[in-house]
Amino acid sequence: MRIELKLYNSIINSPLFPSGSNMLGGYDEIKHHLGKTPSNIDEAKDWIRKAVGDRVTFTYAIIPQALPSSVFVNPQKSEYIADKYPLRFPILSLEGNLYKRIYKSIIDWECYRIHNTLLQFAAGINQDIRLKATIKGTLQNLYALMGQLWTFYEYGEGPEPRCSDPNAHQEENAQTIKQCNEILFYLLNRMVCLYYEIVVAFKEFCTEYEPMVSTIEWLKGYLKGRETINQEYESLLEAHSIQQGIIKNNREVVNSGLESIKQWLNHTDDTTRTIITEAEDFIFNTNDSVSSISKDKIKSDILSMNNAREIVSYIDGIMDLFQTNHIEPISPKSIPAQLINYLTEQKTIYITKIDSSFIPHSEQITPTAKNITPKLGPKDKKRIQSEAQKIIGHFAGYNLKSEKIMSDSDFARLMGYINEAIEHENVPVEIIPITHINLTQAHIRHTIYKINNLMYKRGGRTFWLDFILLTFTKFKSTNRETLYRNWNSGDSYEADVREMLKINKSQK
Repeated sequence: MRIELKLYNSIINSPLFPSGSNMLGGYDEIKHHLGKTPSNIDEAKDWIRKAVGDRVTFTYAIIPQALPSSVFVNPQKSEYIADKYPLRFPILSLEGNLYKRIYKSIIDWECYRIHNTLLQFAAGINQDIRLKATIKGTLQNLYALMGQLWTFYEYGEGPEPRCSDPNAHQEENAQTIKQCNEILFYLLNRMVCLYYEIVVAFKEFCTEYEPMVSTIEWLKGYLKGRETINQEYESLLEAHSIQQGIIKNNREVVNSGLESIKQWLNHTDDTTRTIITEAEDFIFNTNDSVSSISKDKIKSDILSMNNAREIVSYIDGIMDLFQTNHIEPISPKSIPAQLINYLTEQKTIYITKIDSSFIPHSEQITPTAKNITPKLGPKDKKRIQSEAQKIIGHFAGYNLKSEKIMSDSDFARLMGYINEAIEHENVPVEIIPITHINLTQAHIRHTIYKINNLMYKRGGRTFWLDFILLTFTKFKSTNRETLYRNWNSGDSYEADVREMLKINKSQK
């Protein structure tokens, strides 16, 4: 089977080179079709065909019928085993006018088509030699197209000769060239990521073509914002290995993958964290020494004891059991992590009552950070949540350098944590730290300080300090006392926010 890359070739060469004029014929025709992003592949096909018109013909071989990121067919004949969760590089940004949106959609959906056509083919093929040949051909074609773009810039050709119009104003030509560069850089990034995604998904079938670090060294200068691509690749590779280990019931492979992936935690996305959680659950459930431990059993055992010393000793015994079996979870959502967290809470409760003859079982540890005002009512919380959303709202936009502050998914998660914290007046139980945010510590700290003051007018030391430390990895080297000493400092904060809001408005 041969997977055609005609669409990408047409963008790089012709006739879809983004010069600002090549698509004008179909530009007005499709304006009214671009109100929203396609929700499935059939819509995407129509959308792309409206955009390219008759300029290029291409076929969709073995088209899945739903969003490709969730389409995986159980293998029937091939030795290939699909991962449970699709592993993708983070999608880069290409924002701006309608013209760039058209190209972004064409590039993105073609990327999904290529990847998932391979997945569909692998699931049903009965000859692994054919699968290897198809993978090899696809990788070689992608590599060749990346090389063309690299040559395009490396030898000083660039888009200028093909974009410049002698009859146009100098500023118009400059804007056209800038736009063309942005589109071609975006395409280059997507092709590099697709190349690596294919190698990860079909690792066992393309060992001869597995990219070394040097594979993309000649592209690094043109990969905007992808300085960490090698680390991201290694992270996906480990996540793939873990998934395959779980599927094949191989604890040794899963353990090895978990140990290796720890060094890439700062480059993992939500999907990879889900894989880590399932891996830790797998290790726990397949370990006879600890698999019978449950929260209900711990509660029942504690209730049967009548003094704190006995309870603390019992808890220490279970904790030692986890340590002896080398179960040290890194995902807060995994079964062992939740059990260890619960045991730690219970130990904290009972160790303070070590001399008591009998201490009743408590469901939850008393928070160490005390609220300094009476408990809030439901109406107060709703009002505070609404006002907090306004305070934090600019985190969804751009910073003073016009950089995206954080991903939309991270922002949505952050808002959820804040609403939960306000609702319960405490740090949420399960927080997945936000690893990437383009703001200073001072700006983040003062923003949360303002939310704190909505709840506690005197601005005392509350759980919001702990919230900051647990939510943002940017504060991993900061202790609570240092955070509190600088708690209310924010000299240029209001001016910075006003400027960010202006930048956000200009980006729309």
